Amino acid sequence: MTRKPNLNGSTDLLAKAMRKVFQEAIAGAIEPLHEDMLGIREDMATKKDVAGLKKDIETTNKNMQAQFAEQETKISELISTR
Repeated sequence: MTRKPNLNGSTDLLAKAMRKVFQEAIAGAIEPLHEDMLGIREDMATKKDVAGLKKDIETTNKNMQAQFAEQETKISELISTR
């Protein structure tokens, strides 16, 4: 059986370097996401008022309904002009 030449630990050094590069890349990508999640958590902690949340949701729903109604009107106008 032929013996492979000793690489003097080069493969181990390469593997360690690659592992470090990947770890740093992942940590760099995760950090902004982690900060955003902490911000959301803090925002939710200040919004413990359920009535306030319901009011915000109702406002959003009303705004969306108004936008949908406007789109329906625009679509009807486009169809009727053709």
